[in-house]
Amino acid sequence: DEGDNPFSEDPPNADFTCSVGGEVVNYSVELSRPTLVGDELTYVVAGIGDSHLPKEIRCVHAAHLFIDFLVGMSM
Repeated sequence: DEGDNPFSEDPPNADFTCSVGGEVVNYSVELSRPTLVGDELTYVVAGIGDSHLPKEIRCVHAAHLFIDFLVGMSM
């Protein structure tokens, strides 16, 4: 909640991807309310656009979260 572009005012978008049942799934999400307890970081996640998120995802292999983070870019 601090700085020129606080997380609470402009939460980042991200892409979540993993393999489920032999298929690669991708979800475009918005991350909000980060919480750090010990070494575990959690977010509240909401789908973006037509991304309808399931209540649970069981990935077969590693899952990846690519967070869109842009700082001080000028054009």
